[in-house]
Amino acid sequence: YQSAKYDYDDGAEADDLNKMGEHEVVTFNNSLTQEIFPWWNHKLEYGRSATSRRDQDAALDEHSFFKGVSNQAEWRHNIKFGEIDTITAGYNYYGEEGASTSPWGDSFHMNTSTHSMYVHNHLKLFGIFYHTAGIRYDNHSEFDDKYTWNTSASIIVPVTETRIKGAYGTSFKAPTLYQLYDSGSGNVNLKPEKGEHYEAGLEQPLLNGFVLISVTWFFNKYDDMINWEWTGPGVWDGSFFNTGEVETKGYELFAVVNLPFDLSISGSYTYTDAENKTTGRELARRPKHQGSLVFNWTIMNKADLNI
Repeated sequence: YQSAKYDYDDGAEADDLNKMGEHEVVTFNNSLTQEIFPWWNHKLEYGRSATSRRDQDAALDEHSFFKGVSNQAEWRHNIKFGEIDTITAGYNYYGEEGASTSPWGDSFHMNTSTHSMYVHNHLKLFGIFYHTAGIRYDNHSEFDDKYTWNTSASIIVPVTETRIKGAYGTSFKAPTLYQLYDSGSGNVNLKPEKGEHYEAGLEQPLLNGFVLISVTWFFNKYDDMINWEWTGPGVWDGSFFNTGEVETKGYELFAVVNLPFDLSISGSYTYTDAENKTTGRELARRPKHQGSLVFNWTIMNKADLNI
């Protein structure tokens, strides 16, 4: 559950105490795993998320609302061939329903759905070589069918236990109902976002596994990336657009230290350079520097408590 209240201005130099907003998200998820045979198990999973957003201007007695509900269900099967190979196949459903009203008379009540099927193969050889390859089919109710695929491989160097890894994949992301139909920012002409993703890195355990450090380089290329852009004259006057060709690249540093009593401390730092290749400008609202520090306690191998 998440709840937030905020105030915002409309370009004024002083705070506008009349403009306020509320945002609330309620999420539920449940799953069931069953072993059919020792070499075959399946998992059923269902999740639901409800979002509500309300913006108001008390001085003008204007209110705008957005309410959305998403439902996701998945049926996944894992078939093992000894300790060498595992095939994962499944079906995924994602449905979204949204409604919006505004003081300008614009409103919508729409729904979309996506039916997906996928299959992955996980190969492990001699305990040092790992390879994964997969393909996914998405059938979206508003856009053309799309196939995406990915592959990754890693090898562990004997003695030092250094893991060398790399990955490549493609992606497809349809616009959300909010991005398509919201009265203030929506754009019904949006096209799906398509991407290519490259990754390479190293992982190194130290002190018999008490410490793990890793560095990862990444490069992503997007066509028709969906991005919010300012149109003016007010600070919050803008709409979602397909940006065109975008490239993001950078690196991530990560380290985790395992402590006694099932405690651990982990930290990460990510540097990202995001550029709109169509305009040659830096992509807005993409932080160059991100970092995190997490303290975790694993309780009886059943739960995790972290801050």
